[in-house]
Amino acid sequence: MTTTHFEHVNNIRSVSKARITYGLRLAVDTLFTWLDRARKRRELRELLMSEARVFKDIGLQRHDVAREAAKRFWEA
Repeated sequence: MTTTHFEHVNNIRSVSKARITYGLRLAVDTLFTWLDRARKRRELRELLMSEARVFKDIGLQRHDVAREAAKRFWEA
């Protein structure tokens, strides 16, 4: 079966729209992930100002919290 020029162009547009949609979804997901990490690490930096017993109460070591809080938002 042969496709017409019009059908061929529509197929290309469909593929292009799908790729653009996927790319935008990926970008938005990445942005939300980065925002969430930034918020969590900001909270960890605030937690570092707490007394040592707070870490013991929640079962964390201060150096582990400091290491995670020091990461940049794009680092997993």
